[in-house]
Amino acid sequence: MTGPKELLIHGISHVKNNTDFDLRMGMICIDNAVELMIKTYLGLPKRASGINGLSRTKFNDIVQSFPKLLDALEKYCSGKIIGIDLGDIEWFHRLRNELYHNGNGITVEKNKVLIYAEIAKNLFSNLFEIPIIESEESSENTLIGEYIRNWIEFEKMLNSKEDNFVPLFKRIRELKNQGAISESTYGELVDLNKFRNELVHGQIEPDEKSLKNMTIVLKESINKLSQHVIKKDSMWCVKTENHKRESKCFETKKETIEYAITIAKNNSSKVVIHDPTGRIQDIRTYSEFKKQK
Repeated sequence: MTGPKELLIHGISHVKNNTDFDLRMGMICIDNAVELMIKTYLGLPKRASGINGLSRTKFNDIVQSFPKLLDALEKYCSGKIIGIDLGDIEWFHRLRNELYHNGNGITVEKNKVLIYAEIAKNLFSNLFEIPIIESEESSENTLIGEYIRNWIEFEKMLNSKEDNFVPLFKRIRELKNQGAISESTYGELVDLNKFRNELVHGQIEPDEKSLKNMTIVLKESINKLSQHVIKKDSMWCVKTENHKRESKCFETKKETIEYAITIAKNNSSKVVIHDPTGRIQDIRTYSEFKKQK
């Protein structure tokens, strides 16, 4: 796994120079690193990867084609692609092929290379459970990188209860149908998803102010999934953040917390527990509750 890691870091280092040549080389190296890390993971011994049903004959056929590599990743390692849209990787790979085969005739925008770098770092971390440490990169942090990192973490949060990856937009609709998020929050998430897709595919080039604003909206939308346990008159109630009404009330605080846990498991959100005066006693995430079970 050191091979794809070194290749990825080398690709990222080219971005800092910001010349047409370096941006082309950065994109090509990052894409080569993605291809190599998938091949490396799929080729690991079964006891290391946990992959079942992938024979050596199948593996030798798969490594001959980049689309087949992505198909195999989805088929055999769906739990490893949380936060990753394989369609994005395929799109960037086609862009890389244009750069490679047309040589100096095509340039690539810095933003696209930075976005692909974030996707590649997340894929490497997912596959090998080893993060690419910031100090190992020769690259600056950017607002685009920050937005993509926050979006990836958001996707992981919404999929944390699933054995298999669920497309984000489908997950958002499920939350809306379950009443876990309001119509306004649903609308915000739809807009954020559209902004993310247009950003990744180079359909928009937002300025610094727009990126900052969309990052703030994304973080606020994540917080809106929180479930609050509050005292109301003689009852204890669960209330989703920014909702006007309580979702359900109980006679005891224990019952209320248990119900809040159920909701938190469905949307992988935080549970905020208040005392009778309204002061926050505790803030826990679904993963923390999961550990206590």
